[in-house]
Amino acid sequence: MAIPVVYNYDNNGYYTGASTPQKSPLEPGKYLTPARATTTPPPLDPSGALVPPQAGKEYKWNPPTNQWVLATSRAILLQNQKAAAAAALTASLANAGGSF
Repeated sequence: MAIPVVYNYDNNGYYTGASTPQKSPLEPGKYLTPARATTTPPPLDPSGALVPPQAGKEYKWNPPTNQWVLATSRAILLQNQKAAAAAALTASLANAGGSF
């Protein structure tokens, strides 16, 4: 029997890599799928390598549909959050009559 592969994702659903699950101590021949993992692979090419996502995108697990989807990358989301926070701070200072 082939050893299965599970595909892991973080708390936000973003793909973090593949791993080998542990054998079940209670059911011989069965494997345990860990939390934040699925046996459904993200898009793979014929050689089994991960298909690179589009620029600015990452694969994210969508539990309701049980499939991987393309989502805005975490780096871009963080960049947008920082820009929004800086704009809010600037507006707050301007409204308070302050300056840099």
